[in-house]
Amino acid sequence: MISNKSRLLIILFVSWFFTMCDRYVTQLLFPVFETLFLIPNEFVLIISTEAVWWAGYSTSAIIGGLLSDKFLRKKLISITLFFYFVNTFLIAFALNLLVFIFFRIMSGLFAGTFFPLAISLVSDAFPEKKEKSRAMGIYVSGAVFANAIAPLIIAYLIDSTNNILFANEWFHYSTVGNWGLIYQIFSIPLLIMSILVYFGFDEHVIIKDIDKSDQPPIRSIFTRNLNILLIFITLDLFELWTLQQWLPYLFQVFFLTGVSAAGGFSAIGGFIGAFGAVIFGIIGGEQSKKTGKKKGNRLTLIIAVFGDCVGLLIFISLPKGQASIPYAIIAIMLVIFAGTGEYAAIYTLITESVPPSVSGKTMGICIGIANFSTVGGLLIQGIVGSNSPTILMILWIPIIAALIQLPISYLYNPTD
Repeated sequence: MISNKSRLLIILFVSWFFTMCDRYVTQLLFPVFETLFLIPNEFVLIISTEAVWWAGYSTSAIIGGLLSDKFLRKKLISITLFFYFVNTFLIAFALNLLVFIFFRIMSGLFAGTFFPLAISLVSDAFPEKKEKSRAMGIYVSGAVFANAIAPLIIAYLIDSTNNILFANEWFHYSTVGNWGLIYQIFSIPLLIMSILVYFGFDEHVIIKDIDKSDQPPIRSIFTRNLNILLIFITLDLFELWTLQQWLPYLFQVFFLTGVSAAGGFSAIGGFIGAFGAVIFGIIGGEQSKKTGKKKGNRLTLIIAVFGDCVGLLIFISLPKGQASIPYAIIAIMLVIFAGTGEYAAIYTLITESVPPSVSGKTMGICIGIANFSTVGGLLIQGIVGSNSPTILMILWIPIIAALIQLPISYLYNPTD
C-alpha cells in the first residue's frame, strides 16, 4: 500500500507538472501570437506573453508562502488548482491582446500561489536528510517533465492535420482557432488534480509529526546563509528561465526548424533536466548522509554551476542554421541538466535553513523575490533581441547570471 507521504509526493508532482504545462504551451505558440495579435517585435512579444505571467507568479508566491504557515495547505492548493483550471480554459476566448494579457497574469497568480504551498508541504512530509533531498528533486522535476512532454503534445496538435480533434468542427467553438483548444486540453488535468489534492492524502498526519510549538522564537529568517541562498536562487532562476522561455522560439527562427522539431528539441532538454533534478537530488542526499545535509547539497550547487556555464558558452557560439542543431541540443542538455540540479539543491538548502514553522513563508519570499528578477531579465532580453543583428545575443543575459553564481557558490558556509 502506498504511504500517505508517498501519495502526497506523487499528487503534488503531477499537479506541478500540469501547472507548468501552461508555460510551455505559450512558449511554443510565440510565432502564432506574433501573427494573431500583430505583435511588432520581441520586446512586446515577451512582455505580453511571459513577463506578465512572471509578474503575477512572483507576487502570488510571496502571498502563498505567507498563507502556508497559517492555514492547511492542502485546501489552498486544491482551490488554487481549480481556479487555474477555469482561467486556462477561458483563455481560449481571448480575442485581443489585452484580454490575453489579463489571462496570462491570472495564470501566473495561480501558479505562484501553488508552488510555495506545495514545496513546503513536501519539505514537511520528508524531514529526514536523505529523503528530503530526493523528494525535493522528484517534486521539482515535475516542471521539467512538463517541458519534456508538453511540447511534444502541442507540436503534434499544431502540425497534425489528420488529428480527430481538429478534423471535427464541433471542437472549433473558439473563434480564435485551434491554439485556444490546446490550452483547454491542458486545463482538464488541473481540475482532476484539484480533486485529487483534496481527497488524496491526509495533511493532518504530516502536521502531527512536526511539533512547531517547541521551536524557539525567530527574530529574523534572513540569516547570512539564507541571504546568500536568496542571491543564488535569484541568479539561478533568472538564468534558467531567461534561457528556457526562448528555446522553442530560437529553434524556429535561428536554427530554422518547424514547430514539431522545436517541440521535440525542447522535449529533449526537458527530459534531461528532469533527470538532472532527480540525480542531483540523489547525489545531494548521499553526500548529506556522509558529510552533513547542507554540505552535500552545497557540493551539487558547485558542480551544477560549472556545467551551466560550459553549456551556455557552447550554445551562444553556434552559427545560424540547421547544421548547428546537434551541437545546440548537446549544449542545452548540459545547461538544463545542471541548471535543474541547482534548482532542486537550492530549494532543499532553503528549507533546511529555517524551522518548519516558517518554511512556507521563507520559501514564498525567496521564490517571489527570485522570480521578480526573471521579469527584468525578460524585458532586457526583449530590448536586446529587438536591437541586435542576431537573436542569439539574448543568451548573454543568462550567461552573465551563470558566471556570477560561481563565486557565490563558495560563499555559502554549510556549517553556519
